[in-house]
Amino acid sequence: MEEFEADKPCILYRMFECLSRAMEIEPLIEVNIDDRLLDFLKWGCAVAEAMGYGQEKFLEAYQKNRTRLNEELLEEDEVAGAVMDYLEESGNFEGAMSELSAELSDMLYEKGMYASNKIKQANHLSRRLKELEAGLHNVGICVEIGKNNGKRFVKISRENTE
Repeated sequence: MEEFEADKPCILYRMFECLSRAMEIEPLIEVNIDDRLLDFLKWGCAVAEAMGYGQEKFLEAYQKNRTRLNEELLEEDEVAGAVMDYLEESGNFEGAMSELSAELSDMLYEKGMYASNKIKQANHLSRRLKELEAGLHNVGICVEIGKNNGKRFVKISRENTE
């Protein structure tokens, strides 16, 4: 702790120096990513440039972290987990939401697991899939919910990565 106290003025000086450089750099930064955290990204890039790492390194780390976090969130979500397991075991699905609900419930039952109302009730499943759509897309799963000839349908598939 004594060493830290002795180094504290130098650390603070370097932090302010970095911030000062980042403030000069930030107006020149252009980030071509459509993200709701655009201001954060610009400042992160400016700080990375000021520290000598470069904005590419910062953006790469940001994307990796975001992907990892998205995967963790999906793995912990009951519906997303069931959908990912279904695709792994049975392949793509196309049909009515009630059919998907039954398929997922049966799959979970065969594994000795209980399907909650989020899966067993088609309207709950539909709502949750809409909420998860962007996150699933980020891991290569396409969810399409719509109507065709007056009939509601849901399609779930792995996106082509070719």
